[in-house]
Amino acid sequence: EAYDITGKAKDKAYDLTGKAKDEAAEKANEASDITGKAKDKAYEAAEEKGNEAYEMTGKAKDKAYETAESAKKKANEAYYTVGEKAEQAKEATEGNLEWAKEKAKEAYEAVKSKAKETLAPNIERAKSNVKRGQEL
Repeated sequence: EAYDITGKAKDKAYDLTGKAKDEAAEKANEASDITGKAKDKAYEAAEEKGNEAYEMTGKAKDKAYETAESAKKKANEAYYTVGEKAEQAKEATEGNLEWAKEKAKEAYEAVKSKAKETLAPNIERAKSNVKRGQEL
């Protein structure tokens, strides 16, 4: 009877151990499935965020390029505008310089003429005084 009870207990323990082993394997499979799904979701999320970051980087790069091109264009425009203004100022200055030279020449000629007019009679008088002094 003890042998039968021991056999039955042994069989029951064997059955319980098998069931526990099967349940443990089933739980391990479930955990593996959950882990795999979580891994897949994490991979998909990382890939999506990576794609978003890549797109944002591309957009930022494009915007930086556009900004640099715009700045370059404005700098070129400013350079040519400054050049044009400098040329205009040069031309205006040259025109004014020529005008000033002409006016100075005219003034010199007027002063020279006036000096001749003023000095000529005095020179003539002085010459005649010198001649009279020599005659005396």
